[in-house]
Amino acid sequence: MKFTLLLIFIISSTVLSAQDSTEKRDYPTFRLDEIEVTDSRTGVQLKDLGKQVEVITQYEISQMPVNSVDELLRYIPGVEVQSRGMYGTQADITMRGGTYNQTLILLDGIRIGDPMTGHFNSNIPVSLSAIRRIEIIKGASSVIYGADAVGGVINIVTINVGGYVDREYRGGRCATGATGELPKYIDNDLRERIDNGNIGLAVGQYSTFAGKIYGLATFGGGGFNIEFSYDHSESYGYPAFNNTHNYGFDIRNFGTSLNFELNDKDYLAFRFSKDSRDFDARYFYTASSFDKSKEEVDRYFGQTKLSIGSYKGHDITANLGLIYTTDAFVFNPEFTSNNHKTISGDLNIHDKIKLGKSTAMTFGTELQFNNMRSTDRGDRSQQQLGLYAVGVHDFSSDFNINSGLRGEYLPTNNWEVVPTIGANYYLTDKIKLRANAGRSIRTPDYTERYVSTGLEGILSAGRNLGNPDLLPEISWNYEAGTDIQLAQKISLNVTGYMRDSKNIIDYGFKKGSDITNNQNLDPTFDYLYAQNLAELQVKGVEFKLSGFETTDKLKTFNWYLGGNILDISVADDVSSKYITNAAGLNFSAGLFYIITDYLKIGTDAIYRKRDVTEDQSIEFGLTPEYFVMDAKLTYRLSYFDFDLTVKNLFDREYSDILGVQLPGRWIMLGVNISENMFIKD
Repeated sequence: MKFTLLLIFIISSTVLSAQDSTEKRDYPTFRLDEIEVTDSRTGVQLKDLGKQVEVITQYEISQMPVNSVDELLRYIPGVEVQSRGMYGTQADITMRGGTYNQTLILLDGIRIGDPMTGHFNSNIPVSLSAIRRIEIIKGASSVIYGADAVGGVINIVTINVGGYVDREYRGGRCATGATGELPKYIDNDLRERIDNGNIGLAVGQYSTFAGKIYGLATFGGGGFNIEFSYDHSESYGYPAFNNTHNYGFDIRNFGTSLNFELNDKDYLAFRFSKDSRDFDARYFYTASSFDKSKEEVDRYFGQTKLSIGSYKGHDITANLGLIYTTDAFVFNPEFTSNNHKTISGDLNIHDKIKLGKSTAMTFGTELQFNNMRSTDRGDRSQQQLGLYAVGVHDFSSDFNINSGLRGEYLPTNNWEVVPTIGANYYLTDKIKLRANAGRSIRTPDYTERYVSTGLEGILSAGRNLGNPDLLPEISWNYEAGTDIQLAQKISLNVTGYMRDSKNIIDYGFKKGSDITNNQNLDPTFDYLYAQNLAELQVKGVEFKLSGFETTDKLKTFNWYLGGNILDISVADDVSSKYITNAAGLNFSAGLFYIITDYLKIGTDAIYRKRDVTEDQSIEFGLTPEYFVMDAKLTYRLSYFDFDLTVKNLFDREYSDILGVQLPGRWIMLGVNISENMFIKD
């Protein structure tokens, strides 16, 4: 804390004592965090938040050897994905040493986490083909986004709902030889071209099949866009545990959206999508020898977004999202299944107001409401309200400060106040300093509060048990970093961070006789009881070195090397399930290279090392250290792209979750037809 506040004070003193200058300067062009992208909630430029921010574009996504969002996020420094299977079957997404419940996932600014459990946060109801970009804001962001934005925020911005898609018409020639006026779709923020149509099929080992179709069409002279996508992947599954069990899956994703451009500054958009997952879930949640779990999760997502920029001096956005989730979980065919249904809603409205040339303010409100019906957690409902204000002031062309304040009314019927302050200072044209400090909160989910409390009879020993009296987690967060342009096309980002937390929620063993808010217990049994277990401190350093080369404005060679080094210290000597699971060393590297006009290759690799303290008496323990590389080779022939994708190239045995053996080498062959392939600029 002292280091961060001192840095902010030094920066402020240096600039305020200098001559005030409004002269426009040529800021350095950093590859990621200096990109001109506006935050969906506040209208503030992401680069002005005083945080480490990364933006992954559609072009970059298309080159990576990934099949889902969680597979992509595995390679981002500062993000740790604890995977439970291929093709995004299920994964816990964590950031900066937090738990999976401390990372907030948004789809076009709408929360998509499930109020019952954070294990569904990676069940993202959108196709990879429909994603315009992914914004990753590292560090606490509770002022803007509310509870649960402790480790960071991941906002998935889609093509048709996330904003305008500009169309530029120019003379062109199709691959068939026909000529005419052909549309080119451009991301209005990044000014990068968007693929507006593709079809793909892939087959691979273990009876794996994957298919996708995506299309974006324009009507009414460009004032109306309609989008459609469908993805389907299924497999018998990798033979784990010495060929005694297969982690099979069947995943389907359908979506459609409409965008009405009311004028050149206003638009109205709608989205509906469904995500269905049927998979083997053995040891996903327990280490019991009786675990033969299977699970089926269906999620229905609807969204309405209205953006108004034509009202002078204001930029207003109203965004409403609803998610209906059904979960059928069978722990063992001999046991009764657990069935859960949840409905969650997120309404946020904000207005960005320009106050002169140097100051902008955003005022907003967010209402969350949800309901659950569950066979083992009971019938529950709750609401949560947030009111916030965020401002940015430019003292000069080199220096700005942002600050904000949020009041959050929690389901525990109390208000929490969340402040933040950040600063950015351009030391030179090639060096930027940034710092941020703030408070964050996390509220317990329904599982942590009520799991097993709705069951009749005496609960068996060792069972997970909820605690209705849990308090919200409270954290103070501090970070300071620098962005340096080492050369014209090479940049370095380095950030140091620290988080002090109290009331951390996790499961720990407790005697039935010591648990006073549940009567269905044997006083001599030990239960895994949800508790505010500990105070902890997280310290870490993350970095990313990246570069690229271009030919005719096309990035023909991209590379990156990054990592996260952290230390978690717990004030109390407690045994817990999740809070210390984060890897102490987490490094990633990758490159994409267009070798010829017809051949390109992409590779990504991760190295991870963690302290393993959990009981390893299970068929496959948690891997303390591993290195895994994925690769994708693409060859273009006429109208088609042929892909060879190899996951886990060196066939390593490893796991991210205790008991869940992840696949060894997995080879896929695919073919894709893209609309962009038919257009020659």
